[in-house]
Formats: sequence, structure tokens, C-alpha cells
Amino acid sequence: MRARRGTGVVRAVSATNQIGNWSNAYHFQLPDLNTVVFNATKASVELRHHGALPDLNTPHLVDTYVIENGTGSDDTHENSTTLTVGEVSTGYQAAALIRIPLNEVPQPSGARVTEAELSLFAEYGSVEDEPVAIRPVLQPWTTSANATTYDGTNAWAQRGGRSIGTDIGGYVDLVDSVADDWMDFDVTEAVQAAMAAGQNHVSLMVYTSSQTTDEITFTSTEGSASERPYLTLTWEDGTVATPTASGVNAAPTSGSIVWDTASHALKADRSPTFSWTYSGSTTATGWRVFIQADASNDMAGLYTYDSRSTPAAFDITNLTFTPPQDLTFAQEIRWMVQPMNNGMLGPRSTSTIFYLPNDVGEEINSTHATLSIQEGSIIPSTAYPSVTSDTFLDTGNIYTNRGASSSLYVGRSQVSTSNPNLRSMSLVNMDFSSLPMPGTYEVVNASLEFTAINVYQSTYVAVGETTTAWTESSVYAYPAGNNSTWASAGGYSEDDFDIPFNPAQWVNATGTTAFNVTALVQHALANNLAELEVVLFPVGDRAGAVDGRVQFASSEASNIDVRPRLNLTYRIVDAWVPSQPTGLTPLDGTTLWDTSKPRPSGLNSTDFTFNLTYSNHTQIAACGGGDPSFLNEEITTCWTHDEIVAGLYGNDTFDFLNNTYTNSNLSKGDFWIYWRVRADQGDRIGEWSSVNKYRVPEDQGSDDGNGNHTLNLSRGSIFDYSGQLPLVEDVEIDSNATVNRGTSNTMVLGVNSLGTGQSRILMEYDLSNIPWPSAMTPTQMMLRMYQPGVSGTSSTTIAAYPCSGFTESSVVWATAPSCSTSEITRSTLTLNNPFGWMEWDLTSLAQSNIANGNTTMTFMLAMVGTTGSSHSFYSSEYYDATYHPHLVLDYVDNVNGIVPPAQPTLTSPADGQVLYAESNGLLTPSTQPALTWTPVSGSNGLHRHRRQRDRCLQIPLVGGFRNHEHHLPL
Repeated sequence: MRARRGTGVVRAVSATNQIGNWSNAYHFQLPDLNTVVFNATKASVELRHHGALPDLNTPHLVDTYVIENGTGSDDTHENSTTLTVGEVSTGYQAAALIRIPLNEVPQPSGARVTEAELSLFAEYGSVEDEPVAIRPVLQPWTTSANATTYDGTNAWAQRGGRSIGTDIGGYVDLVDSVADDWMDFDVTEAVQAAMAAGQNHVSLMVYTSSQTTDEITFTSTEGSASERPYLTLTWEDGTVATPTASGVNAAPTSGSIVWDTASHALKADRSPTFSWTYSGSTTATGWRVFIQADASNDMAGLYTYDSRSTPAAFDITNLTFTPPQDLTFAQEIRWMVQPMNNGMLGPRSTSTIFYLPNDVGEEINSTHATLSIQEGSIIPSTAYPSVTSDTFLDTGNIYTNRGASSSLYVGRSQVSTSNPNLRSMSLVNMDFSSLPMPGTYEVVNASLEFTAINVYQSTYVAVGETTTAWTESSVYAYPAGNNSTWASAGGYSEDDFDIPFNPAQWVNATGTTAFNVTALVQHALANNLAELEVVLFPVGDRAGAVDGRVQFASSEASNIDVRPRLNLTYRIVDAWVPSQPTGLTPLDGTTLWDTSKPRPSGLNSTDFTFNLTYSNHTQIAACGGGDPSFLNEEITTCWTHDEIVAGLYGNDTFDFLNNTYTNSNLSKGDFWIYWRVRADQGDRIGEWSSVNKYRVPEDQGSDDGNGNHTLNLSRGSIFDYSGQLPLVEDVEIDSNATVNRGTSNTMVLGVNSLGTGQSRILMEYDLSNIPWPSAMTPTQMMLRMYQPGVSGTSSTTIAAYPCSGFTESSVVWATAPSCSTSEITRSTLTLNNPFGWMEWDLTSLAQSNIANGNTTMTFMLAMVGTTGSSHSFYSSEYYDATYHPHLVLDYVDNVNGIVPPAQPTLTSPADGQVLYAESNGLLTPSTQPALTWTPVSGSNGLHRHRRQRDRCLQIPLVGGFRNHEHHLPL
């Protein structure tokens, strides 16, 4: 109907039909209202601008718009025929304001508003599908509002009135924009709230997101009459109280992560139960639950669940709600609840957030599950979980901290790839103790996965468990500040990390590289530690040089997918691992001699045994070789007992019941063989034993087939690289010197090098660690020394004397050991042969010491008399071991206990005597000198040595030689 004006007068008529005067004229108007009657108790009415009573401008809707900045932001727009919303041409946001009176059209008595709808006409050319929100305005704005003030005087909290919570409230409806059509917004909540607050109007803002890049134009109250904004109110009979108190979100608690606790895998509960509390005095006959489509942007939309339309999802009595479908639209869930009383909407609760984690786990079966652990991968928006610490150490920059780097380097220094001696290694800690793992579980498989983003050549990378505490601030120079130290320089040794559990592996391509860390994780869990802490280091060649370099992404990499990842497969049983074997034999540092042989020789075969404290193991594994870290694949062999039993290693055998492995073909040489063993039980990998080492000597010396054995012994002649055997000390002591000469590679004997004193040589051969036959009896022991030069003018007589022990590195003339005055032997060194080997017969010393159980030969060579020359000899420090002093030891295995005769004493000619023959007054050399000596009890023959030029002749003497005299033909 259209609004009409009318005039009314009345007059009275009596019972006898007498007519009175007319009353004064009263004027009235009939409003033009669009109404819809739904039923006897429910109807709606439209409130249009000046539509009910145009002559009275009733109802009077007020609207304008504000631009947050730029051109037009200081202007007012109350007279504009359009309302601009969205981004204007200057790049700033505009929002419309509209205020609608609620009391200018009389309200039905005994009724309540149960629905309210705001209709706006979006004009032609407006952008479509842009979310447009209606928000209650919290400031008392007027048509003087602009970008800075809401009434020409008082400032908005944020330019353009866009401060949510201060200038405007949360939106009550969100609708995608259209063009050249009406847009209808449900503003029931805003209207009911205004009426409950006793307000005579509802004040609203038409708002778009600050990310909006387009413009929507609505017709204003000044525009075309058919397109002006209007409000439709639906009234129902009966008045009920509007809830004035909100609910309070209870669970899931704010900031919590909602896991599926019914699963033994780590995955989200995507249909969690929401609960809240309510303390309002007004009964709540129903509830609405709101979930933002985007927790950080309410303009993305709301998912609304209403107990009136989905009653099965709500428990009104216990104030809970369970979504009817899985929540798959977002990970960060921001939610609110709203009480209702017979259609009257109360205030929304303060929103809280909980998180639905990414599904990083998956059930395999009823007992097994997988898990992928990666920094920030479960809830990227909060960087959860924070599980990884990593950094790299670089010998090229020893003081530079790399904890914040997005990369980890292993191999040649990232400073330079041209220097093979500069290197980098990386430290990684994965602590997953904060994850909600099952109460009981053990890992059956674990791999540490890296993404190689750059490689240079090929890098042989090993993973070891760290033993020195470190942080991301650690550097090569120190692990925790400059007052701390690594156990070894730069943490680059097995003093700072354990021997790698598994072999190293080559990395030579970009992409994913995975290292098996199953045992390390199993052992940590068995010790109640849910973490993995390792070092990744390059394995160099035998000289220690590193060939390649690999660049891995670190936990600081911006792309979560390339960060280090720990992949686990686990089962829900108690964690247990076989403990390390103990009691290993051969013992650590053992030299495996074959004592059944008459000469020092190495075993060809031996048993390796160990002890276990359990018997439920299913496999024995072992590794052995020349590398103490078991990383050099060329000299390391690893096997399981099944492989031994299958005959894959020759004639080796394994006794599983008695934990005994028999190696049938031991390697011999100057090297240590390192070995370790472990026991496994199914998927449970045991701990390695301690590392033991042994060595097997080459068979020493020779024999003549008649029981006479000969050994050539010098410093390290049996073992050198693996620890010297025998130990030999030799040093020159100078009567005029106070400085020790133990490191010199030459020794002077006779007159000292300055010609002002005397030089002697102290020597000690420790043969105690060499196994000898129990009845070993020396038949001869010759000392041989190489003379590279001599200076002087006369021959020098040198005698040997037995001595007590000394220390090569400190002894000088003044601290020389005590020596016997009885000569062992003597020899005269001439000037005829300045180069070559010189000999002294020390047989009596060997026989005497051995007979008394002493296998250490300590003696001194000293000049006899005061005249002589300076004779130089190579010491055991000389670089070429071929010229080292050595003993030539001949012996027999004297099982019959024959006592060798004592050393004879020469009587004539005297030492150094010149033998002449006289004939007719002429002196000539004696051609048949007579040699005499004292008789020796028990001898039935002897060996005689004559030095002739540069060679020594050994001539056997027959047993019938009784008069202790012999003529020596020249």
C-alpha cells in the first residue's frame, strides 16, 4: 500500500437522534509498509528510507562512506548517491557506514525480532565474488565521519574506522559480492544486540578485507529510490529474554594440538569434541558454533553449526558439540559459541584457537606405525615442532658461528674446495621427547634424511653419535663459548663422538640422502631418551685428505620440506636392546704369537670369544679390519654369523652356542686389526662391544735345518707402525756435553766430535716382549753398527761393558748408568775402512743374561785408552731402518739343558800389539802368529774370528784342539 494522509472529525448522536456539533478536525497518516504475514504469530516488515511516511521522512536511514587514506579520505560523503566499498583507485580501502532506526516505525507489543535482513543493491560494474562483511560499529559516528574521525572531532582507533574490537566488531554476516543485483545480509545478531542494549538504532559498517583489490559500489539512501538500502525485520509473538552472557570456550583448550588419542599413530583428531561453559542467568535453549575458515582472517568466512538445524551434533545439556563432518578446511581452528533462547541470539564467546596437526604418522597395523619428524612440519604456522638443532663447524673459519645458516656442509671447507685439508662437518640434534608418542613403544627402523642441494665431487659421509655437549652457537674453536674446549681440536675426533655405528656412505648427487640410525634411536629410547644427536663428518683417504663436499639444507631452511627429517617405524611394546658383549678375547692390545714354534712367529688361526648376559639373541654381527673406526671400506670387513656358517668366509667357523668365532687365516704384518661384536634380537639391534685390537707378527728369522736359529733384531724390526718391538734405545754421551743427544740420527764413538774429550754409546735391546723357547740358549750374539765416516789419525780400540738401564731421552755423561768394568769384548777400529758395518761379539752378555732370566741387553761401547779417532755410526733415529744398529742373535732350543762354556780370555798377542818377525836384522810381518787363551771348562770346540780388511772369517775348530794355541795362517 502507499502512504496516505487523512482527516477525521466526529459528532455525537443522542438516543433520540439529536445530533451534536462536529469535533475539531484531527489529521492522520497511513504508513506505506511492506509486510508479510507468515502465520498468526509471525510476520515481517520492511524498513525503507522515508518509505513508511515520506512526508515525515520516516524511517530516516543515514549512510556515508570513508576512505582510509589518499585522495578523498578527508572528505565526507553523506550526500553521495553511492556507497563505495573495497579498494579505490588510489589503492586504499573504503568502507560504508549505515545507521537504521528501529523505533521510528512502532514495534509490535509482546513480540520479538527473530530475523533481520539488510538488503543492499550492488550497482553495475561492481566486482563479483569478493567477500563483503557487515560489522556492528562501536563508535557513535555521524555524517561528518572521514578517514581520521568518526564525527569530525573524535579519532577512529585506526584510519578508516578499521580497528576490529575498537571501531567495529566481529562481522555478523559475510556474502560474496555481485553486480547489478541485490545482496542480502543476515543482521539478526546485530539488531537483537542493539535492541537488548536499549538502542533505538542499529549501526553497521559494510566492509571488505584489506587484501581486496577491487571496488564494489552500492546504491545509497540518496540514490535511486528502488535501489536504496532497506532492513527487513521478522517479528514473532511472545517476549523472551535475550542471553546477555556468552559461553566460555573450554575444550579444545586455547593453543592446544588435538591428536587422535585413539590411534597409536600421530595424526589429527579431525572430528574433535568442542565443549564450553555457560554462567548466564538466561536459559540457553540452543547454541551456535562458529569456526573461521581462516583463523587469521575472518573475512575468509565462517562455518556455522546451529543446534536447531543439526541437533544430533550438539549435547545441549552437557554443552558439547561434535562436528558432523571432519574438519578438513583448516589446520588452525578459531572457534566461538553463541547461546540462543528461542531465537534470541546472545553474544559470541571470545574466540580461541586450537590446531589440527598435519598427519605425520600412519598406522601400519594394530601395533605398528610410522612417523616423520621434521622441524616445523606438524603445524607450520607456529613452527611446531621445534625438534631440531643443527650447525656446521669449518676449519676454514674456526670462530664463525653457523647455527643460523640455512645449510649444513660436510666435506671440504665451504670456504674453499681447492684445499683438501680444510673441512666441514655438521652437528644435528633431533629431540622428539615433546611429541605425544604412545606410552610404550620401541623403534624398529629409523632413518635420518637430508636434502642435498649442492654437491662437489663425491663425499664419503659417516654418522657418529656425539659425546661432547654442543649448541647451535658452537664453533670449531670451542663448543660452548671461548672458555670451553672440545676433547679434540674442532670436535673432529672420536674423543667428541662415538665410532659410527654403521659404515659411511657416498653422497654424490643432489636430492634425498638417508642414513640408517635405527640402532642409535633404539639405544637412546632404551635409556629413556627420545632424541638423536649425531655428527656428520667426511671420511678422508689414508692421508686424511677429503675429496668432495655436500651441502645439505638445515632446519633453518625456509622450505620445510627440505629440512632434516627423522623417519621412524615403531611398535607399541616395551623398548629393549641387547646390551654390549663383554669379556672379549683376544684381549685388547694382544700380540698373537704362536708359542709352539721355536722362533717368534704369528698364529695362523685363533678363536675369538665374548660373553653375553642373555640368550634370546638371534644374530651375531661383527666388524674387523685395519681401520679403528671401521669406515675405510677397503680394509674393513663386516659379517653376520649366518654368513660364516654359510661358508662365505673360507674355513672360518662360528659356534653360536658358545659365542666363539674361529678365524682360520689370520693376517700377519705390522698393523693392528680392530674388531667389535654385537648381538641382535630380531629388529632389535644390540650395542657394539668395546673395540679390541690385536696384531699378528710375521714369522721371524731363519734356521739351518739342524736346530740352529738366527734372528736379526733392531728397533721396530718386528713391529714398528703398530708399536715398536723390540724397543731399542741408543744414545751418544759426550764427556764435554750436558745436552741430551737421544734424538740425533748419528752417534760418535771414541774421541768426541770436537776432539776435546771422549764419546761413548749406550745401547739397550729390550727383548722381553718376544716369546722365546723356554730352553733358548744363545750360541752367538753380534752387534752390528754402520759407520758412515771416521775422522782422526789413529786406530781406536772399543770395548763393550754391561750396564744398568738408562733413559735415551734424558741421559748425559753426568747421569750415565752404572756399568761393569769387566769387558764383554773389545775390537780395534782402524782407519782403513771408514765406511761399512762394524761388529762386536756380545755372546757372553746374551748367554749370561738369558741364563739369569733377563732378556734385556744393556751395554756401553767405550774407547779403551786415551788415543783414537772419532767414529760416527747411524743411530736408531736414522731415517733408513736398513742402517740401524742391530743384533744378530743365534740360538738353539736347548731342551737338554747343556750349559754353554764360559767366554775364553785371550792372552796373546795382546790387544793392539803389532806382530813382527826378525830375520837377519830385518823386521817383517809375522806370518804365523800364535794365538793363546785361557782354557774354558766344558768346551770341546770353538769358533774363531779374524778381522781381515773389511770382512770377518769364521773358521770352525775341531774338538781335538786341546793345547789352547793355534797358528793362524794369513
